[in-house]
Amino acid sequence: HDALCFPKVSRLQTDRCLKCYLSSIIPLFPNIRILRIDMLQLEAHREPNLYRLANLDYQQLHGSWTSLTFVKANVLALYNMALQCDIHTLYIHKIRPAIGALEQDIHVLKYSVLSSLQLQHLRVSFDVNLKLLWSIEGLTLVQELQSLLRSDGLQGLRRLDINMFLCYCREKEYVTMLVSCISIASVVQPP
Repeated sequence: HDALCFPKVSRLQTDRCLKCYLSSIIPLFPNIRILRIDMLQLEAHREPNLYRLANLDYQQLHGSWTSLTFVKANVLALYNMALQCDIHTLYIHKIRPAIGALEQDIHVLKYSVLSSLQLQHLRVSFDVNLKLLWSIEGLTLVQELQSLLRSDGLQGLRRLDINMFLCYCREKEYVTMLVSCISIASVVQPP
């Protein structure tokens, strides 16, 4: 694939990606500005650091994109890509809200993904059901998000969007979740 290059392509989207090697993506698409990658969980659990280490090595030897305007990815893809470039807007979707999975996703984001990025805009997306709102998991969600927003990599954050998809939500439940979101957002201090 060394001879192939698509310099006019500015957007790249892959769904249900099993493997994510930047050594295959960056040379083929050197001028990407918008990147959307959704990596499947099943492949990465076999060798959890295989892709991350290969991608870090590649970027140290050959470089990465200079900057990306928009990146949308799940936690697993972000961890494995180990992007070493400026990102204006990062949209993290499909964070798993269940106890255990939530803490693991937030830990990975805080210490392995966001610590090396300087973002201006962060979007976070959750699927939240009504049982979650009234459980210990709902409180954990708020506490973990507050912890995440105190990350060093988010010091220059200018905008925060939190998307929670609430089905069949009554007014009282909506107000409860809104108050939680305000509590989360209060951690972000404008620069």
